Amino acid sequence: MFLLTVIPISRGIRVTQLSYFCSTHIPSGSFVTIPLRNKSAKALVVKCSPAEEEKASIKNAGYALKKIVPKNIKTQFDEALISASQKVANHYATNLGGILFHTVPTAYYEAVFDSKKILPKKTRHFEQVVLQAPDADRFAQYKSIVREAFAQKDSVCVIAPTQHDVEKLYATLSRGIESYTYTLHGSLTKKQQKETAENAQKNEHPVLVIATPPFLSLPRGDIQTLILERESSRAYRSRSRPYITFSYFVEEYARKRNIHFIRADTLISLETFKTLDDFEPVVSSSLAFRPLTSAQCTTVDMEEERKKAVLINQPWSVLSNQLRTLIEKAHDESKQLFLFNAKRGLSPTTLCGDCGTIVSCTQCQKNVVLHKTSKGNIFLCHRCGEKRSAKEVCVNCESWNLKTYGVGTERIVEEIEQDYPNAHVFLLDSNSAPTYAKGKKIFESFKETPGGILVGTETAIHFITDPLPFIGVVSLDSFFAIPDFRINERIVSLITTLRTTATEQFLLQTREPDQSCISLGMRGSLLEFLREEYSLRKDFGYPPFTVPIRISVSGKKDSARKNIESIAEALSEYSPKTFPAFVQKKGVFTMHLILFVPEKEWVIASLSEYLQSLPQDILVTIDPETIL
Repeated sequence: MFLLTVIPISRGIRVTQLSYFCSTHIPSGSFVTIPLRNKSAKALVVKCSPAEEEKASIKNAGYALKKIVPKNIKTQFDEALISASQKVANHYATNLGGILFHTVPTAYYEAVFDSKKILPKKTRHFEQVVLQAPDADRFAQYKSIVREAFAQKDSVCVIAPTQHDVEKLYATLSRGIESYTYTLHGSLTKKQQKETAENAQKNEHPVLVIATPPFLSLPRGDIQTLILERESSRAYRSRSRPYITFSYFVEEYARKRNIHFIRADTLISLETFKTLDDFEPVVSSSLAFRPLTSAQCTTVDMEEERKKAVLINQPWSVLSNQLRTLIEKAHDESKQLFLFNAKRGLSPTTLCGDCGTIVSCTQCQKNVVLHKTSKGNIFLCHRCGEKRSAKEVCVNCESWNLKTYGVGTERIVEEIEQDYPNAHVFLLDSNSAPTYAKGKKIFESFKETPGGILVGTETAIHFITDPLPFIGVVSLDSFFAIPDFRINERIVSLITTLRTTATEQFLLQTREPDQSCISLGMRGSLLEFLREEYSLRKDFGYPPFTVPIRISVSGKKDSARKNIESIAEALSEYSPKTFPAFVQKKGVFTMHLILFVPEKEWVIASLSEYLQSLPQDILVTIDPETIL
C-alpha cells in the first residue's frame, strides 16, 4: 500500500495538496483521477511513498484517507512544466492546481504520449531574443528560424494569442512543410486536440507547432526554440480564475527548459523594453524602431473638417473629403480598401438633448450602443448583452430628444452605401461575425471582390494575411476615453500594424492629431514613443516598474465598503487606495482596492499568503488589465 500526495487540478478549490491511499506505486509527475467533492477530478502526483514509512503522518492526519483505484495513469509532462507553473502560481498568488487547470488542456489527459520523447534532447542555456518588426518581416524571420532548426533536427513551437493568429501563421509558415506543421487551439474539438497532439509527438521528423498558450505543454523534448508571437497582445490574459497572463507563463517555461526564446511583435511591450534597458541577457535582433512602408501616409484633422462644414453650411459626415477620394480611387482602380473603426454599431453613445443624461444599461449601467436590425434600431450593452428597443424616452426627464454621438461601423456602412450605391461593402466586427468561420467567410468574399470595401474593427485585422493597397482609419478617438494606462501602447501598435499593411495609401482621420501617440505612430517613430511612455510610467509608478494588485469586494453597499476598509487597514503599509468600481451591476455594489508593489519586491511572502487567505468571493487580480 502507498500514500499519494497530489495537487488537485481545479480552479475552485483552495487546498494545495491532498492525500490518498493507492495499491500500486505511481511515479511523481503522473496524472491520476481522484474523488473530490462527490465528483471526479484530475490531480498531479507530487509524492508516492510506502504507507509504512508515513505511519506518523497518517495517524496525525485527523481524518480518514480515501483510496483511489489507478486507471489510465499517464506520466506525460516534464519537470519544466510543473516548475514553470509553480513560479506562475507564486507570482499570481494562487495555487498550482489552478494554474495547471489553465495550462494543461483536458484533451491531453486522454492522449497517449511516448514517455521517451518527453525529456529534452539537449542541454543548453536559456537565451532570449527580442524581435520587433512588421508582420511580413517577422514571418520571414520565423521561416528562416524553422529551416535552421529542422536542419539541426530540432522542433519549433510558436505560441500565438488567438485562433485567428494561429491560422494566420499557419497560412504563411506551413508552405512546403505541411506534413510537419500542426495547429492547436481551443476551437478544435476535444477529439481533434487529442489526435493532433498525439500525431505531433509521434512524428519522427522535427515539427513546427503553432498553438495558443495552453497547448505549450505538448510533451515533445526536441522543441528547442519557442516563439511568443504578438507578445503584447491583451488576448494573453485569461478571462476566468485564476487570472494570469499567459505570456509570463510561456517565458517561465522557456527558462525552465533552457531553450531559445523569442518575444516578437509589431511594437514590443513596455515590460520587454524595460528588459532591454535593464541589460538583462537579451540578444536584440532586428529591432525595427522605424518600420518602413511604401504607402503614402496622411492624417486628416476631423475637427478642422467639421469647422469647414459649418462655414459652408454642409451637414457633417463621418467620411472626410480625402477619405471619399480614396473610396472613389479604390473603386475606379478595382482595388480593395479596408476601413478601420474602433466601435461597433451605429453610434457608441446616446444622450438626452434636454438634460444630458446618458442612455445606459439597466443591468450594469454601462453606456449602451445603438445598433440597426431588420426589426428596427435597438440599444445593445456590449458588456452584459442587454437588448432593448431604441424607441424610448429619457429616464431622467422623459424627453424624446435623444441624440447620438460617435461613429460606429454600421453607420459607416450606411453612409457609404447611401453615397456610393455601386460600391460593394462588407462589414466585419464581432456582431456581424460571431464565429471565426463566419468572419473568414466575410473576409474571403471581400478579397474576391474587385474594388471591395471592408469596414471593420480589430476583429477584421486578424483576418488580413496579405498587404492591402488602401487602408483608412475612420475613427479611433474613442480609445482615448478608455481609462487604461496602457491605451497609448495599444493605439501606436494598431497604427503601426495598419500603416505597414498598406502598400499604396494609408489615411487616418482623428480629432486629436496632436496626440503624441498618433503623431509618433504615423511617423513610425517607435523608439521615441517607447522612451516617452517609459519615462511617464516611471514617473507615475505604473508597470513595468510596479506590480499593481487589485482586490474587489461585491455585495450590499454598506457591507462591501466595510469589508474593503478592513482589507485596506490590514494592508496599510502598502498605502492602498479604495474606490467604487467604474461599472456597477444592478443590485450588486462593488468596491475596489488597488496597491502598487515595487516590481523587484514582488513576490512578498507575507503579502502573498494574506491574499491567498482571503475568502473565495473576494476577487484578487495581480497585474490586472485595467486598475478600474
